[in-house]
Amino acid sequence: MGSVVRLLACFVFSAVAALSAAATLFAQNPARLPAGTSQAPGRYVAIGCLSREAPSAAGKPAFVLTDNRGDKPTIYEVEGDEKQLDLHVGHYLELSGALSRSKTASGERLVLKVEQLIWIASTCSRSA
Repeated sequence: MGSVVRLLACFVFSAVAALSAAATLFAQNPARLPAGTSQAPGRYVAIGCLSREAPSAAGKPAFVLTDNRGDKPTIYEVEGDEKQLDLHVGHYLELSGALSRSKTASGERLVLKVEQLIWIASTCSRSA
């Protein structure tokens, strides 16, 4: 009887963990920011390849994280410590911080203000 209870407890724990993970992933979808909302509450996590765009008119470099994990790539403008970000251009990273939307001449862009950077790999591969 004790092994049945343990097995049932493991099953329940696994189901709760899976549902929690699914809820977290669902909450991470930037497309779910309500229309007219400029900032997501709390902290957001994005995983992808960091690249650098040409400097803006103000001469400030622009960093971009491309997350290829979904059906179509999600692109984030990245704000943070320029020296730290510059060291990781071309690397596969996990970035977390505040997420907001920014209007540009070409439309809206997701902006991630980096609070934490975690290095995953030195290169960005197609499978990553």
